Amino acid sequence: MCAQLDLIPIAKDFERVTVSANRQTIALWMPRELWEKLSDLAKGTTAQSVNRARAMDSYQLVFVVDMQKAPGSDWTFTPRDTLASSLTLENSNGSSIHPLAPEAVSADASNVLQTFRPAMRNLFGQFGEHCELFVFSATDQNGQRFAEPAKNGSLIVHLDGLALSYQLPLESTLPSMVDPKTGASFSGNYHFNPFTGDRLEPAPAHK
Repeated sequence: MCAQLDLIPIAKDFERVTVSANRQTIALWMPRELWEKLSDLAKGTTAQSVNRARAMDSYQLVFVVDMQKAPGSDWTFTPRDTLASSLTLENSNGSSIHPLAPEAVSADASNVLQTFRPAMRNLFGQFGEHCELFVFSATDQNGQRFAEPAKNGSLIVHLDGLALSYQLPLESTLPSMVDPKTGASFSGNYHFNPFTGDRLEPAPAHK
């Protein structure tokens, strides 16, 4: 039932899905790195893309769809207030943050989210109407990035007894690696050619 998320392969690394007989949950973590990629795909001028990125730089988003089924009953979607009451993010330092209240989000970011939310809900297909968006601070109390997908660490999305984990860095945020001798290409989390043992190098950026 989660196949609709295949429509956004660019975000696949940032998605977590759990499925059981009585519960199905989808979480999509959207830090700055993913937001910038998706913003590049959005229509608009370069200036508009820059303004969107600037407005969202202080925030990270989590989209959540949660549906549960009691014995003998139909599936029901967990309402937003219930989700918000148990949703937290935990980083590798053990620090936790809660969703921000709407009034704590800047006017510029709120305006961006108003235009962005319908597109994301469409991408969730049949779940779109029940997809809830939560806004978190991008930084901790010391002003440091709370969790960075391209750096070592971890992130856990806690939701009503569930712990949806990300081991960082995420592969999609790393540049591809190549073997300078053979030209063979490997995922960004490889440092040595698994067949020869030779050290790999980052692939040159495409111009």
